[in-house]
Amino acid sequence: MPRVDAILSSMKVALRSPSVAALLNDIEEWAIYYARESMVTRETFASYAGNARTECHLAAAILFLEFLEASEHKIRNTTAAEHARSACQQVLVRSRKRRFDWTGTQDPARDNASINRSSGAYAVLRVESHFAELNQELLVLCPSRGKERERYGLLIGRNVVIRGHWHLFGATVCLTGVGFGMRHRPNFVTLSFPAAEPTDLMPGLVTLQSEDRTPVALRALIVPLSEYSRHVGKLVDLSDSSILQQFGKLVPMRLPRGRLGNLRDDRSQGWFSEQRAEPGDRFVAAIRGTVGEPRKLFPELVRFCGRWK
Repeated sequence: MPRVDAILSSMKVALRSPSVAALLNDIEEWAIYYARESMVTRETFASYAGNARTECHLAAAILFLEFLEASEHKIRNTTAAEHARSACQQVLVRSRKRRFDWTGTQDPARDNASINRSSGAYAVLRVESHFAELNQELLVLCPSRGKERERYGLLIGRNVVIRGHWHLFGATVCLTGVGFGMRHRPNFVTLSFPAAEPTDLMPGLVTLQSEDRTPVALRALIVPLSEYSRHVGKLVDLSDSSILQQFGKLVPMRLPRGRLGNLRDDRSQGWFSEQRAEPGDRFVAAIRGTVGEPRKLFPELVRFCGRWK
């Protein structure tokens, strides 16, 4: 890997900075307000000021590139600038996997415990476009274990089990996964919803593939059913067929008629096609006023979660 001192020396010449220390100070001050993809800690800047004879890591390489781009009008030696860019680019190429594996779990403002608080079992209610009916599914978010950074997630429907990873980006839970239907037909799915303080109802967005393999985006309602338990975690290591067999026996694909009372009409389903919906909008408020505790809308899903104890 290219060394930090070599990159900084080239940048110093390119920008005609009085010293490497002054250059580091300029980069640090600039990064506070303008850095995008990468941030370097104050301790790292201090270590570079003391001894920069070390291999350049990914975050520093990205930050140096961003600073050079922002300082394009100040460059006085284009050859030196190109040397610095080339060295940083080598770091990016060699660290490509790590760069694209970055997730919300690496947010320095959050520790594992705070992220894991979003783990648990959730009901997912959306319109099944083929039947134009409200469809209920189960989402299981598993916490990380020990030093493990990966968090596994399952989205269980009537005909497919989606397996993937979930992350916390800011205040949004995101699941990305793939499931396989008959004849090993893959279906890629993403699901995102707010990870605010524990609440009884949240809006969400699901993207999946239609029958003709084109992408479809659907509105969804997400309802927490329970905190994560090791019993529900058993689902992670079961086969799709065993999960779907039990799920099909206990959980009807469509939300039974009358479960939402007089809300289950064209107006309620129209909520799922609106461009924007908030946790406190009229439809959410109407459900709360009708059923009291939304969790009670999904007794079959609750029963299915308890099946694995």
